[in-house]
Amino acid sequence: MLNEVKYPFVPKSNRSLIPGQFWAIPLNNGKFACGRVIEVHPFETKMFLAGW
Repeated sequence: MLNEVKYPFVPKSNRSLIPGQFWAIPLNNGKFACGRVIEVHPFETKMFLAGW
């Protein structure tokens, strides 16, 4: 069973991330971006996707 996620969510590792989770990413200009889990590969340990 997964632990309940409380927001604001600050991931400390990718071990328990599930698709759909999101978190704020503070930017240098005082604004925020959003990190979101798109999918989880059970056997791959590293993956990065960026968009604009």
